[in-house]
Amino acid sequence: MEKVWNLPKPKLVITIHGGVTNFGVPDKLGKCFREGLLKAAQTTGAWIITSGIDSGVVRHVAQALDEAGISARMRSQILLIGIAPWGLVRRRDKLIGHNAHVTYEHPSYCNHNKHHPVLNDRHSYFLLVDNGTIGRYGADIILRKRFEDYIAQKVTLRVGNERTPIICLTVEGGLCTINSALQYLKGIPPIPVIVFEGTGRASDFIAYAEKHLNSKGNLEEPYHSHLLNNVTKKLNYNHTKAEEIVSLIIQCAKHHDLLTIYRANDDENKDVDQVILRALLKGQNLTLIEQV
Repeated sequence: MEKVWNLPKPKLVITIHGGVTNFGVPDKLGKCFREGLLKAAQTTGAWIITSGIDSGVVRHVAQALDEAGISARMRSQILLIGIAPWGLVRRRDKLIGHNAHVTYEHPSYCNHNKHHPVLNDRHSYFLLVDNGTIGRYGADIILRKRFEDYIAQKVTLRVGNERTPIICLTVEGGLCTINSALQYLKGIPPIPVIVFEGTGRASDFIAYAEKHLNSKGNLEEPYHSHLLNNVTKKLNYNHTKAEEIVSLIIQCAKHHDLLTIYRANDDENKDVDQVILRALLKGQNLTLIEQV
């Protein structure tokens, strides 16, 4: 990416996971998320990584750029990178070529088709991942995690051996978001996760479990049953599978040192960019020099 696209070495990587289908969030929470994300990216020179698909959480990220009213030149300085599954993208045949300029469909002119969505045009760059499958996610998730692990493990991208911190933000989401959050929290090195409570499903499940865990890290009744019922209903799984998912959620919630719950009504957690900074300092175990 640095050699082909001549990208500057990132000072921070913000990886965003969440729902792949469209969803709404409360106005205040959505505004806080979008403004804080944009401010964090502008002030740190961060790379923002998403799935690149024009639906779900990616639209909320793109909306941050639209609402800011910044110039095209300023927008070009915010690196939004989409890592998308090649076999899922609509009209992907138009993207085949080398050093070619192609006209691609704008989302506003496309009929909604969740099985073959289009790429979001607010992104700066795309990595399209092909593992031979058609119409499904999967290859992109594996490559994305390996790429982020590569950065997190202090592998030199150009010169020097500075650490590039990574942080994960979750907004809404389903089982894939829960699995991704747990992988970040348990990884080597571990990566801090900020969960946006109030956005729905996976993010709300993790926030609920974190709030109600007892001192031994267990989720007692009636909280366990309440969470189980919500998972069964909102993720549409049977009881056995829902129990497995609840176990994953509880594992996420136990990582108090790396997990931050963003609550829009919490006065201490008002500015998302500051929450990101505090989560990084808490979770990355940076030296005093690295914190400067």
